Amino acid sequence: MKYIYFFIGNGRDGTNSLASIAEDIKLLNEAKFKVSHEYCVKEIYNNFNYFYDDKKELKLRTSKILNKFVPGNIYVGNGYTLILKELKKKFGSRLKILYVKRQFKDWLVSFKRNVKFYPQKHGNYSKKIDAEIFRMAAWHFNEISIQEWNKLSLNKKLRWYYKKNFDLIKISKIKKKKLIVIKTESLNNINTLKKITEFINKSFISPRNSNHVNISKIDYAKLEDFEKKIVGSFYSRFDYLKAAKNPIYGADFFNSKVFVGFKNRNTFIHSQVNLKQLNYIKKKYLKYLKLIKEYEKD
Repeated sequence: MKYIYFFIGNGRDGTNSLASIAEDIKLLNEAKFKVSHEYCVKEIYNNFNYFYDDKKELKLRTSKILNKFVPGNIYVGNGYTLILKELKKKFGSRLKILYVKRQFKDWLVSFKRNVKFYPQKHGNYSKKIDAEIFRMAAWHFNEISIQEWNKLSLNKKLRWYYKKNFDLIKISKIKKKKLIVIKTESLNNINTLKKITEFINKSFISPRNSNHVNISKIDYAKLEDFEKKIVGSFYSRFDYLKAAKNPIYGADFFNSKVFVGFKNRNTFIHSQVNLKQLNYIKKKYLKYLKLIKEYEKD
């Protein structure tokens, strides 16, 4: 049986690290599953925001999203709690859920900072009325009115959001064997890595460590606010330690950034790559290939 996995968080609780851990497990075991981070999350949130009171339309749109998920693969991110019932109905006993939960106090500080840096990704929590992503709010569930929600402080809104995500996990009634809860603070613990690995496949070898070093620990505090946005976005899944141990990992990461930067050169505000830059790197690669061929002769 091919299981389908959803590693779910609230945001700012380690889903990037979880995706990297899943990739490590895949590489170590030469597995063929695909790991996707935040796949369809924007659509899930916005569909719920705009059609929460139109059940027929919401069901139709959710059905289209469900058809994009492939058994055997791992999907990591937040937002999936909104479609857990539908996922359970479609995939039945093949569905496995990992929920990552960060201590509320630390999560709140981090999430508030994210709302400030990326208001366009936090509709219903930031003051952006034309946000790119609108997250779930209490008024979607008829718990309070929109007017009452708008009067709440950001702290109170986020306290609700933090609790609601876990409540949606609980009411989905996923069987214990198909659901595990991991603490963010223990993600680098060897026993946690083993637990995650066995959850994916009991026959898999577990990574011995997964110390993912990100930009937040390397002079991040010295950057200006806008620079933090750029750096945080660009390096969100880059592992400095892994790149230091394996330069090929670093090369692969930046190659993908070059491709994405060129593909989106007309829409990206930063990190875009033009044709002149692409030709420059092409010449560099041709030079490297020439050197490799010379070494192969030796």
